[in-house]
Amino acid sequence: MIKILPMKEEQLDIFLELIRELADFEEMLNEVMCDKDKLYKSFFVEKYAKPYMIYYDEQIVGYMIYYFTFSSFLGTGGLYLEDLYVREAFRDKGCGKKAFEYLINICKEKNLERIEWVCLRGNEKAINFYEKKLGADDISKVWLLYRLDKEGINSLKL
Repeated sequence: MIKILPMKEEQLDIFLELIRELADFEEMLNEVMCDKDKLYKSFFVEKYAKPYMIYYDEQIVGYMIYYFTFSSFLGTGGLYLEDLYVREAFRDKGCGKKAFEYLINICKEKNLERIEWVCLRGNEKAINFYEKKLGADDISKVWLLYRLDKEGINSLKL
């Protein structure tokens, strides 16, 4: 049985471990700069995002993080899926589907009209799931994704 439950403060260690597993899978482990204190402050003090654990038969097998967004064109809210990670041994068991069902229910309850996320270009398995199973649109043909990191924010002089 698959369950999606809010992460508890005492689960920060395993949550950080899962973040590092995702980063390793994406070959971006050197970019992980967070620690337990930073995650605690972000999730439980500032409440920047909502962290969830994914369970398969009572075992933690993954996580997801989302936060709310707004679309000026739609004039309403949406949801941004920051991370969705399931350990390799538990993929193809319905965890990703269950996570999206959970998010879709939130959207329906809150009248949100959009879920957005990014996916690494080389992650063919995930791309196939998103496009074929979910019917999601690849909007990268229209939109470019930009970022100012901490260094860019601190050094920008306009």
